[in-house]
Amino acid sequence: MGVRSDLVAKTVVGLTLAALLLGGLADAAGVFTDSGCTPAEEDLIPVLEAQEVLEVHPGGAVPQGSSPGCFEDDPFPSVGRSYRFSGTSEEYISFYDTAARNDGWRPVKVASKDPCYTKRIGDFTAFLSMTPALASGLGDAMEYDIGIAAVRGEALESAEFLC
Repeated sequence: MGVRSDLVAKTVVGLTLAALLLGGLADAAGVFTDSGCTPAEEDLIPVLEAQEVLEVHPGGAVPQGSSPGCFEDDPFPSVGRSYRFSGTSEEYISFYDTAARNDGWRPVKVASKDPCYTKRIGDFTAFLSMTPALASGLGDAMEYDIGIAAVRGEALESAEFLC
């Protein structure tokens, strides 16, 4: 093995060890948690879950579950609630429109027909959305989801990808 080959081999080994070391340090430093969130985003999840608009629901709505975490492809913290409801979509949308506005949320125009609202929460811009869930076999009932997703810093109100 020549001097040049020996230098290339040592460089490759050195870079490999550096990558393993940096990966281990990032994991040990908690750059990402098990949920896929960074620690700051993980800390925001309880704040999002405590938003007043998520603490209320229209009469006759039966809780079906909740879903806190971060999006898989981007570490946007999000929380959501699912409900079974015997009323109409207009009824739950009207209920949450009032609840959202009373909790300081502002409506955002989006391309979809589903309602979307925004407000600042600490260092994040949060987006509140309501969507009918795809479900069958519920008889006269329907299901819907209400959720909040957030992005760090200022976000354009056109950030409808979070709605």
